[in-house]
Amino acid sequence: MVVCANKSITMRGPELLWCAIALAIPEDRSKNACMFIEDAGFNHSDLDNLEDNIVNSIIRCGENQSVLFKEIYVGHNTIEVLENEVGCALTCAPYITLAKNAIPSGYQPRDLLNISLNEWEKSLNIKPLEGKNELEGPVISDTVNIASRIESLTKMFGSNILISNDLFLELNSLESYNYRFIGLIDIKGKNQPISIFEIYDGDNNNIIDMKNITKNDFEKIKVKGIDNSTIKRIEYFNEIDANEELEELEEI
Repeated sequence: MVVCANKSITMRGPELLWCAIALAIPEDRSKNACMFIEDAGFNHSDLDNLEDNIVNSIIRCGENQSVLFKEIYVGHNTIEVLENEVGCALTCAPYITLAKNAIPSGYQPRDLLNISLNEWEKSLNIKPLEGKNELEGPVISDTVNIASRIESLTKMFGSNILISNDLFLELNSLESYNYRFIGLIDIKGKNQPISIFEIYDGDNNNIIDMKNITKNDFEKIKVKGIDNSTIKRIEYFNEIDANEELEELEEI
């Protein structure tokens, strides 16, 4: 199995952000491993030749280890972040090769996102490795799954940028961002809901002021899952004028 995840970089502007990932598959898979490269940064001096330079680096690494690669996949993304904006450059290339009998009878490939490694082994009558701890994570890493699910929530919540709690904790100089806690959201394929935050530095100044003024009241209302009441709450706070009183808040 070959799994290629994602690479991203998030910064406040003005900056030119870039990120790239590459996957090289060797001629002889029986003795040589696939090679995976990921990198990200800002204000690169030679973006026009970024992918060519990555390919050349892979070839040189292969030559050094006497490995020939039959296929090399490269992808990159760039974004210009203006002043008073927060931008994220993200590139993602999930590439999966499964053995002929890796999908249990009665399952579809997408079902592997929702079954644990233990369940997968049992369904294929695979004997677990001796001494291996019980593994309850999904067969396919959920990094791409979570990123995709969160991205789909931006339209529903009328937000430009939503991030998970893990990414939120990785932000440097947190006080320099305008953000608010959205709530605990159920994500398909996860047993427990995950915390979602909104970064709204990219909104216009009036919206930023409104969200800052209503932030404390917004976060007091506990949210779990996605339902009509959740959406009503989001719509209410996205439309309310920053100077209005919040007398109707408790009625939502």
